[in-house]
Amino acid sequence: MRYSQPFGSPTPPLGVYPRYINGNPVTGTEGSIPPATAIDEDQIEIVTVIQNAGLTPDHNDLTQLWQAIQSLIAQKYITTAITKRVHGAGADFVDLNAAFQWLGQYIITSSGFVTFLVAAGRWTYTTSVEINHANANRVTIQGGALLGASPTADNISCTGYATSADGTNQVIYLRSIYATELSFTGGVSGFVIRRGGMTLRYLLLTGSQTMTTNVTGRGLDCYDDLFIDGISIWGFGDDGIAISDCTVSMASSLSMAICYCGMGYVTGPMYGGINIYGGMFQGVVGGGEVIIASCSGIGLSLNGGWGWFNKLTVKGSGGPGGVGASGFGIVTYGGGSIAVSAGLYVLLNQSTGVWIAGGGFILGENSYYQNNGGQGIVVLGGVAWVNNSTLNGNVTWDINATDGGFVDATGASYGTSSPTPNTNVGWGYVLH
Repeated sequence: MRYSQPFGSPTPPLGVYPRYINGNPVTGTEGSIPPATAIDEDQIEIVTVIQNAGLTPDHNDLTQLWQAIQSLIAQKYITTAITKRVHGAGADFVDLNAAFQWLGQYIITSSGFVTFLVAAGRWTYTTSVEINHANANRVTIQGGALLGASPTADNISCTGYATSADGTNQVIYLRSIYATELSFTGGVSGFVIRRGGMTLRYLLLTGSQTMTTNVTGRGLDCYDDLFIDGISIWGFGDDGIAISDCTVSMASSLSMAICYCGMGYVTGPMYGGINIYGGMFQGVVGGGEVIIASCSGIGLSLNGGWGWFNKLTVKGSGGPGGVGASGFGIVTYGGGSIAVSAGLYVLLNQSTGVWIAGGGFILGENSYYQNNGGQGIVVLGGVAWVNNSTLNGNVTWDINATDGGFVDATGASYGTSSPTPNTNVGWGYVLH
């Protein structure tokens, strides 16, 4: 609809609005004459809005334009907190992909929030769930209430290097905790995070990892920020969690376990529990524990990224998950670094417990680096603080500082060290 200028006036350019004037008999000023379009076009525009909102125009209701506007907003915007059910009898959506296809029609305003409540049970997916909604920070996917306390390292079976028996026992234990399991088959990833800020809560994510064929898939493949609250991951052929230049944050004190991942390849040792390619894993909220157990390749790998943990256990890395699987507990390179505030437990890994290279560092005081198949901790050109820690039972060196590496082991208990503590040899230094 165009602006209807006073009758007899030339048509103005778009955006120019000649003003109407009132007549004044005292001064002899003639008032503007409104053209017909100034009356009927306005009515037509308003009635069209009312009808398109599904209302019947009525002379006795003078609030219909307001009702229509509110209705049309509701058709496009989510302005309040709502809950939609996924899976199971009476659900709003048959699966999460259908739920996000529906959500893609809407904008979630600052006052709106969407919770997708996933029913208890084991639900199978043959495709990944991709999170790519512009308002993902106002969305939570939540499973059923936990059946028991969140995982602890002591309850995660680990009798060797990523054995199939351990893997079986681990998933049995995790299924006793989580009421809702999302099972991703055919080597696909679980969640692919393209837009940031969503929360995953009370979910067990399982994959179709095998130890004989190339089976890919990551539990969480993150390219933007994600909050996790009481989730665990088991059995993906690639990484349990891959973080690419973003942040994955624990949102509460509930612990999480990443088990039996990274063994879907017959070659390639770099896959495993958590793999950080830049960005950060932030796990210090509320005192929760992160457990990485029985993952082939590397339990925790950081390439230029950061890992902040309250309590961290990395055990049982390695095993038959592929030719040349490295079996390292923790590896940092490219400046990657980690800090643990309430205890780091690096145990029973097939090769070295902690390997620091390329200027990275580890803050892991009052911790345990024990019974690893290679060295307890190796620092090549980086820095490690392992004050008051216990390092023993490792097959070769308990501590090895080389290529300019520095280890502060003040108050630590250990057996073998290279170089000898408090000896300035030029290529490395161990302080005790």
